[in-house]
Order: sequence, then structure tokens, then C-alpha cells
Amino acid sequence: MVDTTSDIYAKNYTIHLLNNFYLLDQIYSLRQIQCSTEHICENKSLKNFSNFEYLITICQFCNKNDCCEGHLKYCDKFKIVKKKVTPHSYIVYKISDIRKTEINGYCASGVFLVNEFNEFLAINEMRNDQCKYNLIGGKREIYDASSLDTALREFYEETNNCISLNNNKYPNVNIKCIMWESQSKYIVYYINIQKKCINMNDNLKWFIASKNYSKIQFHPFANTMLDMIFKKYKQ
Repeated sequence: MVDTTSDIYAKNYTIHLLNNFYLLDQIYSLRQIQCSTEHICENKSLKNFSNFEYLITICQFCNKNDCCEGHLKYCDKFKIVKKKVTPHSYIVYKISDIRKTEINGYCASGVFLVNEFNEFLAINEMRNDQCKYNLIGGKREIYDASSLDTALREFYEETNNCISLNNNKYPNVNIKCIMWESQSKYIVYYINIQKKCINMNDNLKWFIASKNYSKIQFHPFANTMLDMIFKKYKQ
């Protein structure tokens, strides 16, 4: 079978993705050691996932010192940047094809994991006094080097590091596409991954990837993204 364009592009970024998973595993271990031995506050995190620089205190938008988690919500310069994002949703197949306006102005990022049995992973969480399933992701922070770093950091935090690295051997994963959701200024990475690479817990569940999934089980944002995905791939 000849690879489709999306498959070829995804393979080009597989190593980058795997390196991020591996670095996250190392970095989270480092953070735990730092916080326990040096009493470092959790809201002052590592600068990015491409190196081991320690604490970040400067916002890349306003250059303000001593920033902590949640700063972007109140940053006036970032508010200007995020107003310039593309006003309509779209899907691309290469990380390099994400538009610069979204690279700079995205507000949140997450992952849409699909296994070899055509099942997607969702997490059960409380929002607006309702406990329903959602896609895995969250808000951008000043120490996130990119939208992929935001997505993977949120994945590790929300799932309690459920990726199995099999004794530091890389799992078989690839990025199928990247989706921009304009209303929430949200970037989602559609990732194929082997089911055995996920260590399940009580909050995680695999759902069959189909147009016939029960929407009532999901938060509105998750339904918006799932409609976008299924319309594109006609599951």
C-alpha cells in the first residue's frame, strides 16, 4: 500500500514527537527532585522541553519579570497577538504548515490519540458542575516552547504520565494531522499510537471512532472537535 500524503508527513515528525515524550519523562522526574529537595514552587516551571534550563521568569510577549502560571491570561501584549489568529478552523498535515499567527497566538493545545483499533482516548473531568468526557489538553503557559509542548505537558499532567515508554524504548506513534479550532484558539494534534502504550486509569476511556458516538457523554468543546475530525476523515 502506498503511503498517503498525510502518512508521509506524519513520519517526518515521528522522531520529534518521540523525543518530546522521552524528554518529558526526564524533565518531570527532574522537576519532582527539584521541588522536593529545593522546595521550588510548582508554578515556576522549566523554560521549555528542548533543554534543561531551570526557571523562567520573563514573558516572551511583554518581557515582564517574575511571571508565573496563568500570566498569559492577563498579559496585554499577548491579548493583542491572539487577536490576529485565523478566524476560521482548518487542518494541516505538517507542523511547519501551522500558520505563524496561530503559532504565536494559540491559547491552548491538546492531543487526540487514536489506536490501531480505531478507538480514541478521552478523559473524564468536571467542568461547569458536569462530569463528562473531554479531549486531553489545556491552557498554554509562558514556559511552553510550542503548541506541541503545551499538548504533551497537559497530557502528562492530566493523565498522570500514563505513557508507557517500555524501558525507554520509543512507542510506535506518529502525527496524522494538526487541527486549529478558531473559536477556542486551540491546536489539537491527531496522534496515532499503539493501545499498549497507554497505561489506563479510572479517568481514561477508549471510545470507538465513529460518527455514532454518544455526544451526551462529552463536553461541548470535545463534540466540536470530534465533529471536525469525523467530517474530515468520514469515520
